Amino acid sequence: MQTLLDGADELARKLRARDKGVVIQVCRACGYAPCACRCPGCEICGGSGFVKRHEEGQYEGRALRYAVEPCPNYASRVIRQAVQTGKEMGGLFADEVMKLDWDMVKPGYSDGVKARDAVKACYEHGSGMVLMFGTFGQAKTLTMKIAVAQALRDGKKARYAKLTQVLDDIRLAYDEKESMMTALLERIAEWRELDVLALDEMDKAAKNSDWAMDRIFNLIDDRYVLAIRGRSITLAAGNWQNLNELNGPFGYFRSRIEDNRFAEAFASVVYLNGNDGRKVMPQGHRY
Repeated sequence: MQTLLDGADELARKLRARDKGVVIQVCRACGYAPCACRCPGCEICGGSGFVKRHEEGQYEGRALRYAVEPCPNYASRVIRQAVQTGKEMGGLFADEVMKLDWDMVKPGYSDGVKARDAVKACYEHGSGMVLMFGTFGQAKTLTMKIAVAQALRDGKKARYAKLTQVLDDIRLAYDEKESMMTALLERIAEWRELDVLALDEMDKAAKNSDWAMDRIFNLIDDRYVLAIRGRSITLAAGNWQNLNELNGPFGYFRSRIEDNRFAEAFASVVYLNGNDGRKVMPQGHRY
């Protein structure tokens, strides 16, 4: 299967060859010279599967530039192909990607239906933020995994992760000796730019260092801005027993969701206090 990385390498090879004087024939299918018809007929990329993006940011006086990124239509197609081949992706097992469905959260076991309805409404809206908190066994994890599985099947960039896993991933980039700052910013950008990001067990990250908490704060803030612009969905869950326990970046998350100006995207804070579904779930239920 053609991957985004393979396609980028092939495009770069052709462009280098063209720069050295090699004549590249125009593609008959789409009329775009350095094309391998990865995205035929696409008006965004002209068939190449990639689009140029020029962004400049400033971090301690260092300019950042990004020249090429996958075409969104091509990226969506690659994700759908990966789903069809039964791969683990987005923090989910292969069977979860293929089978998880909204109807798996059933009434009568816990308050999980409240979580499912809020998350499903946010997903169908296309952007927004949902914060779930309360007791154990309320289908918070299952609901977020369902949203991620649905997003992957729809060809979106989506990821489920415990917040500590996100922090470990960011730390890994920070520990790299060469191009440390560039690697760090690129790793953070990967999490920030997901179409759907589901963060679980947020309450367990409260004892992290100031550096880690600052990363959480910035990620939540960036995701909030993207949600306002209609470009992302962020789901979060923790086992806080009441809203007074939410402080630091988590209190900031709650504050943003409850902001009356948050009118362009779906926003919800859901309190779950039903029976522990794990204790009453029928035997044989795999999810």
